Parts: sequence; C-alpha cells; structure tokens
Amino acid sequence: MLSRSLNVGSRRIACGLLALLALAVARPPSAVASSPAGAPTPAGAPIPTGASSSAAAAMVALAPTPPMGWNPWYEFGCGVDEQLVEQTAQAIVSSGMAADGYHYVNLDDCWMAPERDANGNLQADPQTFPDGIAALASYVHELGLKLGIYLDAGTQTCMERPGSAAHFPQDVATLASWGVDYIKVDYCYTNFIPAQPVYAAMHQALLAAGRPIVLSVSDDAFDDPWRWAPKIASLWRTTNDYTAYGASTGNWWGAMLKIVDFNSGLYRFAHPGAWNDPDVLLTGTGLLTVPQERSQFSLWSMMAAPLLVDGDVRTMSAATASILTNREVIAVDQDRAGLQAVRISDRGGHQVWLRKLADGSHAVLFFNTDRRPGTIEMSASRAGLAGKRYTVRDLWRHRSWTSAATTIRAGVNSDDVVMLRLSVLRNRPARRQPS
Repeated sequence: MLSRSLNVGSRRIACGLLALLALAVARPPSAVASSPAGAPTPAGAPIPTGASSSAAAAMVALAPTPPMGWNPWYEFGCGVDEQLVEQTAQAIVSSGMAADGYHYVNLDDCWMAPERDANGNLQADPQTFPDGIAALASYVHELGLKLGIYLDAGTQTCMERPGSAAHFPQDVATLASWGVDYIKVDYCYTNFIPAQPVYAAMHQALLAAGRPIVLSVSDDAFDDPWRWAPKIASLWRTTNDYTAYGASTGNWWGAMLKIVDFNSGLYRFAHPGAWNDPDVLLTGTGLLTVPQERSQFSLWSMMAAPLLVDGDVRTMSAATASILTNREVIAVDQDRAGLQAVRISDRGGHQVWLRKLADGSHAVLFFNTDRRPGTIEMSASRAGLAGKRYTVRDLWRHRSWTSAATTIRAGVNSDDVVMLRLSVLRNRPARRQPS
C-alpha cells in the first residue's frame, strides 16, 4: 500500500516543492536559512489581537491537549474506503487505543466525489463511501470516537478533487450537518497567496457552522502558521510532508530527523489549545525499526505534538501496540501544562530534551542518533534538582529508583531513546539505581 501512496502523492510533493520555491522567492536567502523561531513575520492580513477571554477559552476547549487518533495518508493514500474506516474504528476500540486517548478517525484526500452535486455541495465518492459521510460519522460516534475529514483551500485538492475555494461557508456547513468533528485544510492549488487570511476565513466559517470542530492548518508551513494560527486553529503543520525531505527515496528516518530539527525551534508557540504538528506518526507502517518507532513516539510526546497514527492499526504488531499504548509516555504528551520540550543539548548525535510538566516534575529524553551505542548525560540542576533527592522513573522500562546524583546519565542504543520522569523526593531514603 505504501508504494501506491507514494505514487498518488506525487502531485502533493509537487505542490510542496512549489510552496518551498514560492517561500524562497518571498524571503531573502538569509531568512529562509534562519532558525524558524527567528523567521520574519509573513506578509498578509494583520494578525488579530484582543481576542475575548470567552473566545480564547473556546479555542482551548476544542483541543486542550494534542489530538490523538488515526490519519493514514502514507499507508493508504487514496485507497481508503468505508469498510477500512469502520474496521479501523473497531480496532481502535478493541485494542485499547481509544481508552488511551486515540479518539479521532480521520479521512485524508480523495474521500469526495470528483464533482460537486447539482447544488454545488461536496458529496462522498459513491464508489468508496456508498453510505455517505453522515452515516460514517454516526458509526464512529456510536463507538465513542470522532470523525475527522479533509478539505483543500484551493480550487482543487492535492489529488485534484473539488477544492473549497469560494465555498468555505457552504462546505463547512455541509460537514457540520454530517457530524464531522475535525477538519484538516490543505493548501494545494491556491497559487500560494498569503495563507493567514485564507485560514482566518475558514475559521469564521467554522464559527458560523454552530458545531465545535477542530481546525488543522496544513499549508506545509508556507506562511509560518505558528505565528498566527494559534488564534484561529487548534493545530498547524510546521513542515512539508516527509516525502519533501528524502522519504520519497526511501529515507523515512532521515526525513523524520529533519522534521524534528525544524519543529524543535518552535517550542515557544505551543500551548493548551494550540499545537505544533510535525506530521503523522510513522509507527506501524513498517518504515521504521522498532527502536526508531519508539524514538519518534517519544519525541512527538516530548514536543506536545498530535499523536496521529499513520499505520494500519488493524494488523499492528505487538511491539507497535506496546509503543502506541504506553500510558506513561502518552501522559507526557497530554500533560495539561502544554509546554513543548526544549532540546537543551545536541552534540555528536547525542541529544537531550527537557520538558517541565504540570505537577512540577520534568520529562527528560536522551536520544541517540549516532550509529553506535553511547552514554548521554544531563546535569540534575537543569531540572532544578541540584542538591536534592529525586525519583527517577524510566517510562519505557517502567522502573523507578531514587537518586541524589548531580548528573543523570543513561546508556542509549543507536536510533533509540531513554525517557525519564524526574520528581523531587521528600523525606524518603534513597534507593540505588537498578543495574
């Protein structure tokens, strides 16, 4: 299925390359090469200010923590149909994933018919969704899950289905009437006009629809959405697709690392109700090794990223299932403080990430991108633990110990992680770290 997904995704890659070209033309080379956090504010409509507290609270309520669910573009491409979605929804519940927070079952491009109906409304492709989207939404809702769907802000979708340009209120009203809970809005066939006013118009259409719907901005970071999207959307893509960074030639791990590098600089923009989205999880696709899957899941959780699984959860291995349902790691991703981790060290393939959590504890990730195993360390003072006793919880091995050491270190295999949670210990004797 993955080879077919890459083939049908060629137009999406082309759209992304055009977007990158347009971005390079719009900015001087120094701006393109600069850190994302230091990039200039894009041209376009003024960023809205003075949002009411009630409006801000409503935005947070839509996605107080990063959305979790399923979005299978790389695995299935245009090969998604009604039966697959229903079976996936069943598998999310029966596997225990729903109980762990995976609530969104999302359709990507190609769900709609090639033409609108006689009244200009979007309609489901009768070949793949013969019962229609409203019936599918009802099915998903009966399982306690939510349905997500895809639109494109341009004249066509990336796969040349009907786009929503000049149809925002009509299309959003249609989707709301069907019971849709989440809309990803892509940016193909827009001529790469400034994205901010376009998505602001989509936001207004959602407000008028009368149904709470999560908005996911997917302009492939063409217009620096982290600077304006937090006021109008729950999440925004911070990069292009994996296929724009080498995955189209088979280097999915390398593409993921490039996306991590970019997303790491955007930690200031994430907060409850508004999330940096570095693309879906490749867990379960077979494109990564098990240690690499564990690493990506840990990195996404440290970065407070949406956990949207791309793989086929109906047939996932026991190893993949154990990664996706690790509640201790999920708890870091879903921490109510909503603070994205900061990468505090990156030397010789050894990375250290630090994230402060709502209860005052800290999550630490030691990540080894070197080809050889190595020891990675961090001063306890970075987590405010200098001179204190503290509990160390290994979130993958599910073991705890106490320590007063001034340096925290761990042996980490190649392409793998050690993920810890550090908490101040009060009035308890120290217990030695297990060997």
